[in-house]
Amino acid sequence: NRIVQGLSLNTKLYTDDVNRVRLVFSGGLDYLANQTYVYVPETHQAQIGGQGGFIAVGKNNFTQWNGQAIAIWNHDAMQGDLGLTTQAGITYLDQEANLVNSRGALLAAGQTSVDQSVNQTIDQFRSEEQDFGYFAQVEGNYKDRFIATLGYRLDKSSRNGDPNKFYGFPKASLAVNMTNFDFWNVEAISQLKLRAAYGETGNPAGFGATFTSLGTSNIGGNIGQSVLGSKGDPEVEPETAQELEVGFDMGLFGNRVSIEATYYNKQVKDLILTRALPASS
Repeated sequence: NRIVQGLSLNTKLYTDDVNRVRLVFSGGLDYLANQTYVYVPETHQAQIGGQGGFIAVGKNNFTQWNGQAIAIWNHDAMQGDLGLTTQAGITYLDQEANLVNSRGALLAAGQTSVDQSVNQTIDQFRSEEQDFGYFAQVEGNYKDRFIATLGYRLDKSSRNGDPNKFYGFPKASLAVNMTNFDFWNVEAISQLKLRAAYGETGNPAGFGATFTSLGTSNIGGNIGQSVLGSKGDPEVEPETAQELEVGFDMGLFGNRVSIEATYYNKQVKDLILTRALPASS
C-alpha cells in the first residue's frame, strides 16, 4: 500500500513593469506499507536441512515527507536587455523507517503461525533522518548572449557527526552564445555556445555511522550484546564532490547537425568508506 501526495502554492507579492516577486511553497508525502508472508509446510520435500516447515511474517513501514519555501524575484534591467532571476529559500526532509521480520522453523503439524515453531528469529530495523538546508542563487541573461548563474547552499543532516553544523556548497556557470553577437557571420554554423561550470555537492554518511552499533544475542538464557562489526565515527563529516566542466554546443546548417563536447573533472574529498573490524571474542 502506497500513498504519494504533493501540494504546491504560488503567491504573487508584487508586480510592475520590471519586477515580479512571488513566493512558492511546496511539500510532499510518500508513505509505503509492505506486508510479507511466506509459508512452507513441514511436508515439503525441498526443505533444506530438514527444517520441518518454515514461516515468515514481516511488516515494513516507510514514511518520507519534505517541504520547501522559495522567494523568487524577476527583474528586467538595462531596458530589458538583462534579465535577472534571484531565488532564496529553505528545504526540509524527514524520513522514517520501521522494518519488522519474524521467522520460524520446525513448525508444529498444520500450523501457520510463527509462535507455533521451535526455532524463532525476530529482526527489527528502525531509522529516522532529518535534513535541512538554505539555498540562494542569481541567474542572469544578457540578450541571450551571456548566461550566468551563481549560487550557494548550506546543509545540515542528522547523519553527520554534528547534526547542527552547516556545510557550504557553491556553484557557478557561464555560457556564451557566439552566434547571437552582431559580428558573427559564419552561415554554416547556426549555433555555437561555449560553456563552463563549477559546483560542489555533499553526501552525508549512512544512518547510524556516528555510532558503534550493538547486536543482541542469547547467552545461557540471558540477553547479551556484541559489536556488529563496524566502528562508528562521532566526528564524521559529509564527503564533498567538486566538479569542473567545460564544453561547447554547435549546430550546423540550420541545426540539422548537432555536435556536443564536454570535458569534466570530478574529485571527491573526505570520502566515506566502511571498514569491518577484525573478529574478536
